[in-house]
Amino acid sequence: MLKLFLGILLASGFFGVTAYSAENSAEIGEILSKNTKIIMNYYPFKGEPSLFGESMFSEQQVKCREVAFDINLIKEQIPGWRNLVDLTGFNEDMTTESVFTPVSGAWMQFGLTVGNTLAKEGNYTLVIDRLNVIAQGKHEEKVFNYSKTLSAGYCGAPFLYIVTAGNVVEYQPFSENSLENLTLYLDNIPVEEKVEKNQSVKIMPAYSKMEVTFMGWFVSEDGTKVEPFLKKKYISTRGSRFVQQPDSSWVRVPSP
Repeated sequence: MLKLFLGILLASGFFGVTAYSAENSAEIGEILSKNTKIIMNYYPFKGEPSLFGESMFSEQQVKCREVAFDINLIKEQIPGWRNLVDLTGFNEDMTTESVFTPVSGAWMQFGLTVGNTLAKEGNYTLVIDRLNVIAQGKHEEKVFNYSKTLSAGYCGAPFLYIVTAGNVVEYQPFSENSLENLTLYLDNIPVEEKVEKNQSVKIMPAYSKMEVTFMGWFVSEDGTKVEPFLKKKYISTRGSRFVQQPDSSWVRVPSP
């Protein structure tokens, strides 16, 4: 997948040199954001997000990294690492086993493949440290509103993603590379609850337009911080129907 993605970016001129006419941080941030590419990779690698049924509707711990965040594995891959440490407050002596995160209710999971532009000057590293989701679903005449924010600190690091200039971070959930193994979870997605023929039913409304906003900043090799980074993506989910089994588990069933 990575080779295909790189080929697409190269064919589109993505890694071409960018000349800046901007004179301030906000303008440069806007240019860099515009040239950043984000692809959402859905688990288990389908073409659209999946809402999990059998394992939903109860509190549990799910894996957000295959292995703990290893700073020694990645700091040599990132030019100007010391600047990132200073700007994020990252504790270089910290070791974390926080590879799990809690979820409850209806949830979905995904990862990101992120491509960062190659600047003419500065070689700005991208730092994504916040993700915000706003969505509205509808079932019959009932409207469901949903919002969720994932911030720096999620899964044991003071950022979500770091992507150096001219490079691509590909989502590989089973990798030991801390830059590419992060899985993001959206939980507590609203559902409609009913009792039909003495059986508990949960109906997941169709969310036709989930707005996902990625936020962060850039930093050059000399430590110059440029902000903001801002990028929006839109996804949609299909409506689903789940019924409770005698053992209290939930099974997805066709809609009547």
